[in-house]
Amino acid sequence: MPSASWLADHSQPDQAIVVIGPLADAGDDVAQLWLARWLAWLGQAGELRRRAGAGDHHALMELAEWLARHDRLDELRELILAADGDERRDLSRGWPARTRCTWFAWPRTLATRTPGSG
Repeated sequence: MPSASWLADHSQPDQAIVVIGPLADAGDDVAQLWLARWLAWLGQAGELRRRAGAGDHHALMELAEWLARHDRLDELRELILAADGDERRDLSRGWPARTRCTWFAWPRTLATRTPGSG
């Protein structure tokens, strides 16, 4: 059976996900990273959201970037505001530099807002 990286390199990320999924599910950090990247590549935001909700940091970061790239900024804002302290900091720092989003006031806003405060 080909390796997950070989499958992804040969435009078969859906099959790569099947191969690497069990490792990611077992908590392998590198497998979680690549799985999240491939899920984002395939536009599987629902699965990224599910994995992020289960505590997968890589899925959370890829979901945030995917939302930003697809101009789903209200969902991105909700995701960031719902995140815990360290995750919120990582989210508010990480995605603006890699995307075309221009909401520069967010880091100040996020520092003072709490989830559900409107």
